[in-house]
Amino acid sequence: MFMVSWRNPAAEQGRWDLDTYARTVSSAIDTVREITGSPDVNLIGFCAGGIIATALLNHLAAVGDYRVHSMSYAVTLLDFGLRAPVTAFSGRGLVAFAGRRSRRKGIITSRQMGQRVHLAAAR
Repeated sequence: MFMVSWRNPAAEQGRWDLDTYARTVSSAIDTVREITGSPDVNLIGFCAGGIIATALLNHLAAVGDYRVHSMSYAVTLLDFGLRAPVTAFSGRGLVAFAGRRSRRKGIITSRQMGQRVHLAAAR
């Protein structure tokens, strides 16, 4: 078993996008296959890791790449058409704050997000 764990980004990763994260997961898959000699892997994705893995799996399927045998999920929201707890982070003020902050600093800390959500809920 191998694990890739989330690490909160620093300013240096502020310009990373979904493609960057997906390439990193793809590289990790190749590394595991090389170490084990296995032609394919089984993945499990938690939270944002499940979203990133799903984006990668869609790409792999589109190009006929079968390096992933199976995918399992835990605590992963994939249907964004449904109202979910994540909507606590989608208020107009918070979205505007996030956009300004990320353009200026590249990242938004969890503390800053939590403070904004707390202030919005208090109103």
